[in-house]
Amino acid sequence: NHGRRIATFSYFGGKTAVGSRSSAWLRRLANLRWVPCDDSRLRAPKDVLSRSDPARSDAPVCLLSEELVGVLEAEGLEFGSAVPEAPALRRLMALGGSLGANDLADLLLEVRESVSAEDRVQFAQVVGDLSVPSESGRRFPLNRVVQRAGAGGSLRGAMGGWILPLDAVVEPLRQELLHEDFPHEFPATTTGEQALDYIRWVWRRAGTSGEGLANQVRDVLPAAYAYCLDDCMGDEALSRSWQQASSEAAVFSEREWVHLVDAPVPVYFDDLEDRRFAPRDASVRTATGGHLGNSRDQQKLTAKALGLPLLSDRVHLRWEEGAEREVREWIPRFELIGGLLANAREGSPLDGRPDGVGIGLTLRLVERLELWVSVGGSAPSRVPVNARLKEGVLVVAGRPVEFASDAAAELVREFGFRQQANLAVALSGMLGAIGDEQDLALAAEKFSRAFAPDFDLSVFHRSARDVPESTDGELSSPGTTRESSESVRGEATPAERERVPEPEAGGGSFDVDWALASQRTAAEKLRKALKGELEPGSEEEAEPKSEESISRDAPADLGDEIYREIAVAYERLFGREPELGDPHQTGWDVRSHDPETGRTRLIEVKGKGLPWTEDEVVELSRAQVATAFEARKQNASSWYLYVVERTGRENFEVLPIGNPADTATKWILRGGEWRLIADEPRQISSESGESNSAGK
Repeated sequence: NHGRRIATFSYFGGKTAVGSRSSAWLRRLANLRWVPCDDSRLRAPKDVLSRSDPARSDAPVCLLSEELVGVLEAEGLEFGSAVPEAPALRRLMALGGSLGANDLADLLLEVRESVSAEDRVQFAQVVGDLSVPSESGRRFPLNRVVQRAGAGGSLRGAMGGWILPLDAVVEPLRQELLHEDFPHEFPATTTGEQALDYIRWVWRRAGTSGEGLANQVRDVLPAAYAYCLDDCMGDEALSRSWQQASSEAAVFSEREWVHLVDAPVPVYFDDLEDRRFAPRDASVRTATGGHLGNSRDQQKLTAKALGLPLLSDRVHLRWEEGAEREVREWIPRFELIGGLLANAREGSPLDGRPDGVGIGLTLRLVERLELWVSVGGSAPSRVPVNARLKEGVLVVAGRPVEFASDAAAELVREFGFRQQANLAVALSGMLGAIGDEQDLALAAEKFSRAFAPDFDLSVFHRSARDVPESTDGELSSPGTTRESSESVRGEATPAERERVPEPEAGGGSFDVDWALASQRTAAEKLRKALKGELEPGSEEEAEPKSEESISRDAPADLGDEIYREIAVAYERLFGREPELGDPHQTGWDVRSHDPETGRTRLIEVKGKGLPWTEDEVVELSRAQVATAFEARKQNASSWYLYVVERTGRENFEVLPIGNPADTATKWILRGGEWRLIADEPRQISSESGESNSAGK
């Protein structure tokens, strides 16, 4: 603080003023040649850079310490003031890859206004190596920048952030990049060449990466293949680049990456109608289809371009059907299901029919449906299956409760819903209720609320009235008695007149008083558990039900086992391998293994005979909660709570909930229960500090 004179004075408080003229010693340091330089010479500070500058690599740099340079600059000594600035183009070459967006915009403007005609070729070369910062600060090479990216119309996506659209660049820099004198033209949207660059980047990383990379590229790689192969059709140069690059190709198969050129065994493309039809003991490897394309046709196109052999060349399927059965009352019901699916998929009907009814698919019921599978030259074996979707026809066999799961899996695959588990279960519930109009209406209402809220359900009721009534000589629905056929025609059956009313389509409890009584019973059980009054092991026993609750909740023989079986059916629907645990064990009911990820779910099943909404509760025992917390420490298994609602006589909805111990952030202790076990409660007066017992 001696580089300039400093004066202190008082004027309504202490003041300090710094002089404008440098001290004599500072002026002397500025003129003397005393600074040691990297070329072994001594120079005055103005003739030497204090730090190296890539744009002026031939300028001398001082050898003083950073600390001393900082002190001298703070005193007012200037370094390098007489060293000429580098030309703008040279500074762009040296600093363009590290400048922020605004500084880069200023430098590009300077280069554009100062560059000569002779230097424009060099300007274009420098620009080719430029990297562009996005608004977030992430830098992108110029060949991965496009004018626009998005979804719909002619715009392609940004491939998970691989591509930078110019609307994600700050305005001053965007203006310079789009200026007519900027020596680079940006493509309108993502190109096949950019997609190929991404694909090759994935293939190179595949050699040292595993499932982490597979999950990272799962949603991007299919689009990259689609963009690249689509542009290859009209671009011979890109097609040749693809052919050259395909020798590096790698696919994800059975939880590991495999380079096709040196694969120890052939990797097939699974072109079977459904992978569940392939026998588990077939010794074949298949590529993960979801990485190859977002649709079946796109996956086939990518597999052909990669040279993958077809699984159907090794695994042969033979279908056999029994005689067809007629169920006219199912026609409008299946149209309702199709309309709901179309509405959930697109928000509008797929085939242009009014009000979203129909999806261009037809339903056929046959007496039997059999599939025979053979691998290579082996003898064919029978695979149990109750539904098949082929060329727009859904063929089903058996009762609705038997074919619902298979039919739902076929429709989910057809519509491309992928991993939407809740939708698949709700769809299975509708298909299982197709034999009963009243049950289907309830299941459709729940599906509509969750997945197609703007669908007009009144269309179904109008269509149902147009179906001719069945006669005594006509075939009834499988699994549907004459009484339920009467119900289809709008007549009340004796069983329906005596049946306890089920919940309305809008949801809610069966009976408020019964629900409150159930909650009081649960609260009393909690109080006893907290006070240690339950017998050892009794916390795992199911709560006894009164005759009234059984009649309202489920048929008399509908115990916990049916809810566990529903959970098992749910797991199989999504390709996992469930097994029931011992009913008397604690902590979980079903163990389910996922062959794709290698992880295991420990599932605790809680059955509900009424909708789990509002104040309805499910209880977890001490052992179940302990298992949930213990599962957090394990990497190979996860604890799940499956709440299974009964929505009709044969219909259920599964609500899978991840480990509550991972989600819950607080514990709520209700005063109505916990205050009963308080130790030695006392009333304390704030005035006297005296205490009174709670009983006085």
